[in-house]
Amino acid sequence: MSKNLKILFLTHVGNMGGAEAKMMVLAQFLGDDAEVCMFEKGAMQQTLDDQKIKHSVLEMPAIIRSFKREDGLVSTIKLLPAFFGFTRTLGKKSKQYDVIVCMSQKSFVFSALAKIFTRKPIIWFMNDLVTKEHFNPVLIKILVFLAKLSANDVVVNSMASRDAWLAAGGKSENLSILYSGVDVDLFESAIADKARITQLRDSYIGEGKYLVGTFGRLSEWKGQDVFLRALANVENAHGLIVGGAQFGEDHYAQHLKDLAKELGVADRVTFTGHMDNIPELMAACDVIAHCSTLPEPFGRVIVEAMLAKTPVIASKAGGPEEIILHDKTGYLYPLGDAKELSTFIQSCLSHKVEDREVLVRNAYQRAVEHFSSKGLVAKFGEILDKRIS
Repeated sequence: MSKNLKILFLTHVGNMGGAEAKMMVLAQFLGDDAEVCMFEKGAMQQTLDDQKIKHSVLEMPAIIRSFKREDGLVSTIKLLPAFFGFTRTLGKKSKQYDVIVCMSQKSFVFSALAKIFTRKPIIWFMNDLVTKEHFNPVLIKILVFLAKLSANDVVVNSMASRDAWLAAGGKSENLSILYSGVDVDLFESAIADKARITQLRDSYIGEGKYLVGTFGRLSEWKGQDVFLRALANVENAHGLIVGGAQFGEDHYAQHLKDLAKELGVADRVTFTGHMDNIPELMAACDVIAHCSTLPEPFGRVIVEAMLAKTPVIASKAGGPEEIILHDKTGYLYPLGDAKELSTFIQSCLSHKVEDREVLVRNAYQRAVEHFSSKGLVAKFGEILDKRIS
């Protein structure tokens, strides 16, 4: 990989998500040649400090932050004045760099318009399924148009994402699949201290016999409500919901707490909010459930669970079907089916030790072979080299 280019990574959020974890792997490898620019303040600033990654915040106006990808034309028109003002500001910053790498839809839209002034190559990591279930149809047309106009490369994170992009009208030219790579060594070192993991597990489990976790930001389509309904049917299990709500989704966080009371599981579920010690928390769990109610573009938390050596159960749609080999490296269940999820959780908890070890070993090997950060960096390097050749 060419490490003499100045690379600007852009994301509209201030807290860690799957796209931001991927971004951090790449920025850390590039070292002083890279800067991360966020469009809002958040916990990720401390993480970037800890990793010694250069970063800055270019705060996005509140009216733009509140805009959601399912919003319609009227909402879009209202934010135009603030939108173009912020675009000019971003353009001034982007001119200082050789390549702009956008890690989110909002950051790409701004960069695509700013390219009129910057003339800088744009690599867009399109980390979503561009379908009507996830996006407003008008926004899909805008994204496809801007990609054809301004994106030098579009990078998707699964075959499912690629197929959705092409079906939406996106170009196949300069389209790459780059799975979200996870740092294997980081997970190995984080879960090495078994006594510490046991202590962490005991701090959450209370009077339960098992600890069952779900990881990801609190959002309706991430399905934490499905997790709670499944947990209600699993005896002797304490639920761990790891992740916080992003801007505009606090109502869902409160809904989950109300639902836990309604289901009678409030005393055996912990809402941790945003956490940094994800590998340790995953290793402390007996089972991890991925609960998305819409097809997932990839499913990074599934790979992380495999590297944490904890059995994982995931929604059967989109990226998870490319990660998990059902009944060999984990389990797949129908989208939103809490009853089926609870059945798989109970099955995992009743596994014989040797059966669990085989499942976990197979999952770990698959994650290392196909979804490591080293593979991510190597393939990103090929894309960068192509830009300057």
